[in-house]
Amino acid sequence: LTQKGKNFFGVCPFHDDTNPSMSVSREKQIYRCFSCGASGNVFNFLMDYEHVSFREALGILSEKTGIEIKGLNIQKKTTKYDKFYEIYELAHKYYQNNMNSSYAKKAKEYLTNRQIDEEMIKEYKIGLSLNKNDHLTKLLVSKGYDLNTLNNIGLTSYDKDVYTNSIMFPLYDLNGRVVGFSGRRYDGIKENKYVNTKGTEIFQKGDILYNYHLAREFVRSKNQVIVMEGFMAVIRSREAGIKNAVGLMGTAMTKEQAALIKRLSEHVILSFDGDEPGRKACLDNGS
Repeated sequence: LTQKGKNFFGVCPFHDDTNPSMSVSREKQIYRCFSCGASGNVFNFLMDYEHVSFREALGILSEKTGIEIKGLNIQKKTTKYDKFYEIYELAHKYYQNNMNSSYAKKAKEYLTNRQIDEEMIKEYKIGLSLNKNDHLTKLLVSKGYDLNTLNNIGLTSYDKDVYTNSIMFPLYDLNGRVVGFSGRRYDGIKENKYVNTKGTEIFQKGDILYNYHLAREFVRSKNQVIVMEGFMAVIRSREAGIKNAVGLMGTAMTKEQAALIKRLSEHVILSFDGDEPGRKACLDNGS
């Protein structure tokens, strides 16, 4: 936001805005977009931008400001899966740390050749597994996680790391939590170039869309969603400035994915590979 006179002006997040058209009044505590008409106060903004209820918006603001609201009892829901998310987040940080180390030289050269630069590596939080078959396993066990759990959620197999010597692309659920990985070998091995996390209690590839949590804002502003075949196509399109794209998980579109796409927008563009399978997928999914 940039102050001009009494008010502040900025790009509106509720439509495809190129010139700052949203005005924010500190005095009146309201905002208004002179282009699309979006308006309201801080509660309306959170409700529309984060897709939450008024009660949830109250809870978010209470936590951010440190102001306790009497009678507002919003308890964080805990589930048996919380530990799984914790483990995946720790593994994610471990892989990211590797990508920022001296071990990542060849991996970054490979990504550069695929037109994925440092900015994209950071934006999509791409990581690296090392050429050691038990490094992550030992780390997670040292943090108190048992091997049975690690085996069940797809990070280890027979007490060894599932992913070694691979570029790690994190896979997210609809809320932006890491629930799996796609590991890409970059050392010239042609067999099993990609290794994807197996189906687990928190990850079923037919239930999610790659980049869903990041694309929502841009889909809303453009009122259009582009569906691609996989995560590499989505990342490459982002490099070209296309931000409203989501990707399938390397399989035919499922009913669950179709429902998610419908929730995003009624205006859908299918952008699959130009080969025969890609053309057939466009026809099948378009119907």
